[in-house]
Amino acid sequence: MRTVGRSWAADGLTVRYSESSLNDGSRQFVVTGAGGAVERIQFGAATVRSSLAAVSRCGVGDAAELG
Repeated sequence: MRTVGRSWAADGLTVRYSESSLNDGSRQFVVTGAGGAVERIQFGAATVRSSLAAVSRCGVGDAAELG
């Protein structure tokens, strides 16, 4: 988590660390970043699974033309 967070911070994102529990009681460690072209990005890791989710900032115009 710290490696991911340091990488995002080096890219200019504001980074926050947290911890949560999954439905089966497993601990999940989470790093969240925000800033720049990224509204937010979140990486979560537990012994049973990992997840990655991101939301980009909205652009003006047709999404097919932004690509």
